Amino acid sequence: MCKKRFSKTLYISDLDGTLLNQDQELSDFTREQINHLIQNGLSFTFATARSLTTAREATKGLDLKLPVIVYNGAFVQDFASGASVIARLFSKVQKEDILARFHVHDLHPRVYALQEGAERFSYEADKVSQGTRAYLAKRCSDKRARPTTQEDLISGDVFCFSVIDEYEKLLPLCQELKESYHVVLYQDPYTGDWWLEVLPQDATKADAVLALKTLYGFEKVVVFGDEKNDLSMFAVADESFAVANANEEVKRAASGVIESNELNGVTLYLMSCYEKYKNMN
Repeated sequence: MCKKRFSKTLYISDLDGTLLNQDQELSDFTREQINHLIQNGLSFTFATARSLTTAREATKGLDLKLPVIVYNGAFVQDFASGASVIARLFSKVQKEDILARFHVHDLHPRVYALQEGAERFSYEADKVSQGTRAYLAKRCSDKRARPTTQEDLISGDVFCFSVIDEYEKLLPLCQELKESYHVVLYQDPYTGDWWLEVLPQDATKADAVLALKTLYGFEKVVVFGDEKNDLSMFAVADESFAVANANEEVKRAASGVIESNELNGVTLYLMSCYEKYKNMN
């Protein structure tokens, strides 16, 4: 009975700054305890700005049964196979419009797309920002990387434009695009760099969370996060919790504040939920 009741609630956590520690990985404690809870009926998954590739690396050993939300909601994918449950893509007109606006602001993005069935990110190697060069230097072996020309930058099924630059330079473009697209401007919790990401209007964590809730017939959704890109899923969840290290705006929007990511706050909260369910039966 306890296992059945526990599974009626869907628990969704952000990764970086929330479930992951400052080394951008799961603690052994979190991995072991969440796997134990999943075996005992916990319905758990994550929602992240990461790709499935980098999310898998960061959550190695986590035995997830439900699809995961990646690229801030652009995709909902099976964790094991990578098969897409939901995919949000730009039209030809939209991707041309966005690229033109980037160039007006002298910004040169990485463009993420599906090309011949594989995920790629394309960029003009001689025009990217210093922040993007540092990002690429850490990913020399990433098979998704595709240096190319401006003419070929938006080929394929494009779902995300991403750039790293100074906040003051990114803000005007963010304000210009946010009426027509889903735009996320945030500071990386590890490097302090500012990122701007542009996605289709319906590619949000909120849309993806609600889709999962409906698809699997959950009665309730509880979410965890730390940054502004988590606010959309906070708004549609039944309960939302900010970790102690979260952005102050996120804390104000949350139902409550739990321990920090370094102290396994999400895991401890999930364990307390399970204990309550056990004690009720």
